Amino acid sequence: FTILFRLLVVIISYGILKELTSKKELNFNQENENQYWIPASKFTRITQLILDLFFCFLIFYPIAYSLINIEYFKAIVTSLSENQQKLLLYLLVIIFRFIYYFTFENIFGITPEKILTNTAVVNNEGIKANTQSIFKRTITRFIPFESISFITYGWHDTWSETNVFELKPSKISGLYYYLLFLVISVGIYYVMYYIETNAYTNLDHCPKLIFSTFA
Repeated sequence: FTILFRLLVVIISYGILKELTSKKELNFNQENENQYWIPASKFTRITQLILDLFFCFLIFYPIAYSLINIEYFKAIVTSLSENQQKLLLYLLVIIFRFIYYFTFENIFGITPEKILTNTAVVNNEGIKANTQSIFKRTITRFIPFESISFITYGWHDTWSETNVFELKPSKISGLYYYLLFLVISVGIYYVMYYIETNAYTNLDHCPKLIFSTFA
């Protein structure tokens, strides 16, 4: 049951994000015969940085928690010195953040927070950036002080020849899709957790819990 429910969450999430990205168009300013894409403001970029850290934590915390509870991994951690443990934690954060940014921006051109801010990552021609550009963009994020380079031009933008532009406003905001995704995910994980902990003792109560979850 656990694997099936997790797979269901992934499929639902993928479908929602695909639907969002397939119908969104870049917003632009028109001056005579020239057309200019509208870049995300510096305030929006700061907000995106904070929200990305939050969403990355939400997504990868269960994985980190599972690792901690693996006896083999726990034994390795306890055998390390305090500085080595900090280094291991830092490496895990880098790995998780790399997976987060590279996966979302390469497949969808957005990260979860960009749904809320109605923006997307594209190349300088206003089309979806290729995998090589997204890889450069992601790697550059881990250069020291890169996170404050937005004061001039973000290094992960300029070095990868990509940018974050505004999308045209739609009748249904990104917040609606996010809330829908949140409700579905919480509901599925709640049921999944119940089945994991009660599958062999209280299975007869499962229908009642499912009903109370969505009532």
